[in-house]
Amino acid sequence: MVYQKQRVHLVLILSTASILVIIAIYFLLYFKESRGNEMLIAWGLREASGHCLLWLIDPEIQLSNEIMTDNDDCNYMVAMIEGQLQLIHIQTFPGEITIYHVTSERQLIERDTIAINKVGIASPPQWGIEGKIYSSGFLNGRTQIYTIDAQTGVVTPFVTYEKGIAVDPSISPHGKYLAYWTLDGLSSQSECRLSCIFGNYHVLNLETQATVNLFSMIEPLLERVQSPDLLQCNLSWSPSGQFLAFHIGSCSGGSPRNLAIIDIENNQVVTLLKPISEEGRYYDPSFIGWLSDKELIYEQSLFFPEHNRFATRYRVYSIDTQTSRELAGFLPVVNNENIAFELRQIDWTSDGNDIVGIVLVEDTLADSTLSLAKINIAGENTQIDYFESPHKYNLHPLWSPDGKWIAYYSATGRNEADMNGVNVRIVDKTGTIDFTSGATNIIELHLHYAWLEFYD
Repeated sequence: MVYQKQRVHLVLILSTASILVIIAIYFLLYFKESRGNEMLIAWGLREASGHCLLWLIDPEIQLSNEIMTDNDDCNYMVAMIEGQLQLIHIQTFPGEITIYHVTSERQLIERDTIAINKVGIASPPQWGIEGKIYSSGFLNGRTQIYTIDAQTGVVTPFVTYEKGIAVDPSISPHGKYLAYWTLDGLSSQSECRLSCIFGNYHVLNLETQATVNLFSMIEPLLERVQSPDLLQCNLSWSPSGQFLAFHIGSCSGGSPRNLAIIDIENNQVVTLLKPISEEGRYYDPSFIGWLSDKELIYEQSLFFPEHNRFATRYRVYSIDTQTSRELAGFLPVVNNENIAFELRQIDWTSDGNDIVGIVLVEDTLADSTLSLAKINIAGENTQIDYFESPHKYNLHPLWSPDGKWIAYYSATGRNEADMNGVNVRIVDKTGTIDFTSGATNIIELHLHYAWLEFYD
C-alpha cells in the first residue's frame, strides 16, 4: 500500500465458468478509547445472483457481517479524503461518487453522494484542498482532467491537453503537487490499444499553478536508458511528497525497464536505477513501495547458476546514501537437488522492522508450496518465523497499520477449480490466532490492498 503506507489500487474483474468476481481486500483501522480495533473489508460480485456482497470483519472479536449492496458493479475503491482513507463507490457514467462510513458495529453507512451528471469518471478521484476533487473524465468524446466541487458536484476543465489525452491525476500526500499522464494523438482513452503505452508524466504545483518541467529533468538521462521504448509508467509519491518514482522503458515486458527517482522540491534527479545485463538478458528493477520517505523497495530477478534458476531479490535504495542494500538478505536456498526457497509478495510494518511475505518452497519433482512467513529485519540478524496454515497455497499478505494483524488468502490448490475454495484469513503477528474471516468461496487471481485509518 504504505508506511505512512498508502497503497490504493483499482478493483480487478475476475471470471470463471460459473462465477464473476470483482474482489478487493481492505483493512480499516479504527480507534476507540476502550480498546483499539481493526476492521477487514472484503467484497465481490457473484454472477449467479448479480449482487455485490461485502464482508466486514472485526479480528479482535473474530466476528463478521455480510452485507448485500445495491451496487451490482461492485466498483468500490479507497480515496484519501481530508487526511483519512475512506471507502467509496464509483459510478462511471453518469459520473457519481458515493462515500461510505464503516462503523465498529460492522455496518456500512452512506455518508455522501456527489452527482457529476454529464462527465464520465475515467480514473480514481483525488481529493485536494478546499473541497476540490481531481479526476480524468470523458465529455463529448474527449478524455481530459477535471476538477469537481465536493459540495455542489460542479465540474470544471482543469488540464486540457490539446495534443491528445490527459489522464490519471495523482495528488501528492500533502496536496501540493498533482502528477498526470499525457498521450499524443488520441482524443479518448477508449481509443487506446498498444500505442497507449507511449505517454509522459507532468507535474503541476497546485499552490502556484506553475508546471514542474519533469521532462527537462529526465532528458539528460534518456541517452543512458537501456531501452528502445521511452515510455513512463507506475508513478508513486513518497510519503512527504518531496520525491516521486516511476518506470522509464518497458511497462509490460519485452524490453528493459528503468526506475527513476526525482526530487520534485529541488527540481533534480536523484538517480536512475538501470537493469542488469548478463549474456543478453536484462534483469529489470521494479518499484514495490516506499519503506520510508527516503528509502524505497524494489525487486530485481536474477539468474543463480549454482541453482539453475531465476529468483527475485528485494533491495532497498537509500536517497541519502544513494546506495542499495539487500532486504533481509533472503536469497534462494537449495537444501538438496530438488528443493528451493524464495521470498515473494512482501509487505512491511510502518516502522520498517518486520516484513511479511510468501516463501516459495518448490520441489521440482512434484509440487510447490506457498508458505506465510514473518521476517524481522531489525538489527544485525535476520529472524524468520513460518506460520502454519490449513491450506497449501497462501497469497497476498498485508500488515495492519499497528503491526498486530496479517490478512492473507489461503487456498487448497493453484488451479482455477481449487481457487473456488479460497478463504480470506487473518493471523496475529505471533501466529497463535489464525481464523477465517467469513469471506469464503471466492476466487483469487490478482488482489489489490489498501489500509484505511478512521475513528468511530
